Amino acid sequence: MMIQDFSPHPSRLWIASALLALPWVMAVAQTADYPSTAAEIEQALQPVPLTRRWGTPQSRGLEDIVDDPPVYSSAVDTSSYTALEGLPKASAQIHFDFDSAQIRSDAYPLLNEYVKALQGGLSDAKLVIAGHTDDTGSESYNWNLSRRRAQAIEDYLVGHGIGAERLVVKAYGESQPVASNDTENGRTKNRRVEFIRVDETQ
Repeated sequence: MMIQDFSPHPSRLWIASALLALPWVMAVAQTADYPSTAAEIEQALQPVPLTRRWGTPQSRGLEDIVDDPPVYSSAVDTSSYTALEGLPKASAQIHFDFDSAQIRSDAYPLLNEYVKALQGGLSDAKLVIAGHTDDTGSESYNWNLSRRRAQAIEDYLVGHGIGAERLVVKAYGESQPVASNDTENGRTKNRRVEFIRVDETQ
């Protein structure tokens, strides 16, 4: 009598494991793109480790390193978006009505998570609130719209106890797309607000 082996083939086990893990991987990826809880926001906006401009302790004497300025300082040029590259950043899909700077009520829960984070683990953080739009409309109009929307978010945060001195409103209009403006999905991603940490603790 022949006994059949019903144990799964190793390759089938690998495929099954990958399929089971896929929802978790997608959830983690989505969290990384758009943090939605105070804990995720705090994680996304953790300070960049302090680095030095020249060499390492192994390549130079300690006395040479002590006077080196840190790479990041509180004097970040926020007028240039490229100057903010490499700093901790959290993108948020804050919902506005079409052609309006009025925050929709369905965005309040997410904004309240930012309030919690800024009152909790990010209580010393200074942030740029960077407004972005898609490319529908003129460049000057979109710059204006992105500024009004970023200002509305600052007003909301200040109204919920966050000090205005910790927030800097910047408008970048349509100049910094993260996706193609040729599709509705891409335009949705481009209509965003970014919170970028620029305080001197970095």
